Amino acid sequence: MRNLVLILILTGVAHFAWNKVTEEKPDWFLDFVADSILFDSTVNINLSADPGWTENQLVQQFDHLYLVCQKESSDLGDRVCWTRISSLNGVPAKDIAFFFRDDRYRFLRVTFDVEKHRDLKSYLDDNFRYVGISPGSKEKVGQELGVWKTLKSTLATYVEAPRGEDEVMLTWSVY
Repeated sequence: MRNLVLILILTGVAHFAWNKVTEEKPDWFLDFVADSILFDSTVNINLSADPGWTENQLVQQFDHLYLVCQKESSDLGDRVCWTRISSLNGVPAKDIAFFFRDDRYRFLRVTFDVEKHRDLKSYLDDNFRYVGISPGSKEKVGQELGVWKTLKSTLATYVEAPRGEDEVMLTWSVY
């Protein structure tokens, strides 16, 4: 019994140290955490509202996730926080990335297995207003992107499940 308590204490200390000290975590570790029944890697977000997050607020709100935050040099932002997840608002998902510019939330990207495309589209159709196909999306990404709107945001994903691909992405941007 004493050995079990010691193992649990050491695991807790290692967990805290890894989460608070290490910024970059290897993929195998993030996969283990996302697949582990010991950790809750579900994400629930009100996609109809502007969260107004700073990076620090995001990390505090999702303290049950192992977020990796680092510099990003892209049109999406200057910082990104990402991790593996098990679901987004009840739809099975693979990973999530939050993009920030000047320490303010700007953009979200969630990756799903292609087999979950129908579940994702059903979720979007049931909860948001479909406004049509994004003009020029087929030329830009090789496939038509459907767009759903809320009062403060835009969501987009492929209209049809991509052939020959193993992933589907959902994007969420706030005005």
